[in-house]
Formats: sequence, structure tokens, C-alpha cells
Amino acid sequence: MFTVLARKTVIRRTAVVLLAVGIGLSPNAVSAATPTHYHGAAFVHGNNGNVFKRSEDSAWGGYAVSKGGQTIVASWVNPRVDCSGGGVNSAWDGFDGYGTQTVEQIGIDLDCSSGSAVYKPWYEMYPRDSVYFDQTTSEGDQMTATVTHDSGINYTLTLADSTQNWSRTFHDSLDGANDSTAEVIMERLSSNVDNFGSMTFSGCQLDGQPFGNSAPDAITIASNGVDQATPGNIDGDHFDMTWDHA
Repeated sequence: MFTVLARKTVIRRTAVVLLAVGIGLSPNAVSAATPTHYHGAAFVHGNNGNVFKRSEDSAWGGYAVSKGGQTIVASWVNPRVDCSGGGVNSAWDGFDGYGTQTVEQIGIDLDCSSGSAVYKPWYEMYPRDSVYFDQTTSEGDQMTATVTHDSGINYTLTLADSTQNWSRTFHDSLDGANDSTAEVIMERLSSNVDNFGSMTFSGCQLDGQPFGNSAPDAITIASNGVDQATPGNIDGDHFDMTWDHA
């Protein structure tokens, strides 16, 4: 039997909105304590549509486009992480958040808070809490994350681990979701970024077309003006994300 928990251990942030709001729980979910990790995001909307100005701090790294769609999908291999910094990183894809106040997303936390890497699957309909689900995934596992906008405010979110031969699908809805942007992201959930080396997001597609065809914007994770993790050039449906600095 699978366990599903809604927790406030970490709070994922949209690319503009910095305010944490109340809990939305699924019928079998359990709320938890005040967040122990706090980090705001870091891009300010520019004056010309989807152009975003770099700021001193950004929690997101990867690629985002100011354009919605029906299905976003991306794959990656869970990287080895040097946990000397004791932080939490997260790999995911989804819709909204790049200048909007909701995010519909699914992915994996690379959680070093215990001193060694723990890979935790979750999905989130922000501003509701992350929903972590009890499924084993490890370093080196091949993951695929898919978010589908079904209709209106309804979404289907699927995370699959082909190495361990499991797949979990969630159907959820969120008032205010408008499916106006799409992202493939590595995110910093703590003040530092633990060294994950270099990882590749592959098979990135928006509505069956290579994500790069949408001319997405590149985003660098940064803190106090220091680059922490940077995306390489997107080549069709894949790009590398490389650790630079804690």
C-alpha cells in the first residue's frame, strides 16, 4: 500500500510569487509542521512580454517558456550528489509559475538534509503543499515526468521510474491554474546547491514537439549574484544542467 503525504518540509516557489499560502490536502493526506526550508525565487518580469531580467537570486535553473500547452514531458537520470552542504535540490517539469501564481508540477527531490542523498518523489499544485509519495527511487534511476492539462483546471501528473519499474499517476485540479507557461527545471530548495555534477534533461517535449522548438528562456540558479547551477544550450529535446557553486 502506498503512502501519500502533504508536507511543509519544503516549499516550491513560482518564478515571481514569494508568498506561502494555506494548505490544500487530498482526502488521505496529512499536513505537517512549519517549513524548515525557505527560499524565494528570483526573476522579475521584464517590460516586453516573456523577457525576464536576471536578479541577484534565483531558485530555478533550466528552461521555461511563456506558452502553455497540453502535455509537457522530460526525462533524466537521478544524479549522484555530494551532500557536504546538507541542502535540498529538486528536478521537475510542469506548467505555470514563470510569472504566474500557480504551478502544476511533478518530480524528485535530491534531499541531502540528513547528510546523505535521499531521492523523494512528489507532485505539487502550488500554492498547495507538495504531496510526497512513498515509492523507492535511487541514484542512477531513469525517471520520466509528465504533466497533462486535461481541461479547465484539471491536470494529470505522472512520474515513472523505468529502472525500478514503477509509475504513479495523480489526477488533481487547482483553482486559478491557467496553463500559460511551461518549464523543465532544476530547483534550489535551500540556500545552497549541493554538488550534483552535471545531469542531462532528455526527451523534453511540449505537445509532442522538442521543447527547444518553443524558444524557451534559459534560467541560471544564483545566490547573491553567484551562479550556482547553469543550463547548457538546449539542443532540440535535451540540455545539460551543471553545478557551479554551493
